[in-house]
Amino acid sequence: MKYYIITLGCQQNVHDSERLNQLLQKLGFELVDEKEADTLFIVACSVKQSAVNRIFGKLKTWSDKQILLTACVLEADKKAFAKRGIDFFEIDDLNSLKSILDLKIGGDLNILADSQKSSAYLPIMTGCNNFCSYCAVPYTRGREKSRPVEEIVFEFQKLLKAGHQEITLLGQNVNSFSSPLENEFILSKVEGSSTSHASPGVIPGSDPGSYLGFVNLLTILNNLDGDFTIKFMTSHPKDMSDELIDLIASSPKISKEIHLPLQSGSDRILGLMNRKYTQKSYLDLVSRIRSKIPDVVLTTDIIVGFPGETEADFKETIKVANKAKFNFAFISKYSPRSGTQAAKLEDDVPQETKKARFRTLDQLINKH
Repeated sequence: MKYYIITLGCQQNVHDSERLNQLLQKLGFELVDEKEADTLFIVACSVKQSAVNRIFGKLKTWSDKQILLTACVLEADKKAFAKRGIDFFEIDDLNSLKSILDLKIGGDLNILADSQKSSAYLPIMTGCNNFCSYCAVPYTRGREKSRPVEEIVFEFQKLLKAGHQEITLLGQNVNSFSSPLENEFILSKVEGSSTSHASPGVIPGSDPGSYLGFVNLLTILNNLDGDFTIKFMTSHPKDMSDELIDLIASSPKISKEIHLPLQSGSDRILGLMNRKYTQKSYLDLVSRIRSKIPDVVLTTDIIVGFPGETEADFKETIKVANKAKFNFAFISKYSPRSGTQAAKLEDDVPQETKKARFRTLDQLINKH
């Protein structure tokens, strides 16, 4: 089989594509360019309906190919794609490919895909509980579920042994990470961990049945032996704590790069997006970050043209951009994602206005 993988959306999807590619390579399949492929794997996006529409738009071009879809796909889209002969498989359970590809192979395909990471991305949790009105993640990947700390530590060390010196922890909202502290979890027993620190895997005052949060996880990973850098994304502004800021500031192995999605600078639009913070609280957070981490590299996400966004709303976003002094922004032009709450709102900002606002922000933030 000759295949090609189309990746849409976030870093989680990038990781999933690399994991899928790792499996297909081990099964002996050949990675080629899109035109030569007889099978296309599409890792779909959770936010942009336009990405889904582009897939539908290219089906005639791909009429001679087998098309397999995965990742963030709503039930209504699954049914629509199924009517066009497109199969869906769960990216979190690659064994579902066995029947679709008629694979005569035993064993767990997930283990085969994960046995050697080709990427230095490391997911620590899946799903999301925030229900931002424009995003389909809670409906496609489910509610938040954190991975066991022990599992993350062992996988982190495997990546280090494979030669990766920069490892990015992934989650829709890493600040919400919460994993049970197991009775048997003693970090000093993990191969290669430092014993010079006072029980780095044990949180003072914690009892069996308690939980480890994101700050605890970062502390544990930071205390492991080796020369490496820890990155993470994405942080939700409403949940980023001063404790986390202090840890980043004081820990040499934790990157001083922080991705902090803004989405909009208008309190009215933030309310419609269900973001649960205000312009003031966001800028106060940025101020605390910059005061404690003077050399921080601050990046963000911004959506322009959200339903009802007026010129006055957009000027509020410009105001925040000027004050926050972002190093880079990933700017998106809003497109309704069917099945989300925002899709019930009228998409009333003209496309030309969206393009103009995109260019304005891009010039303000990214062109320097």
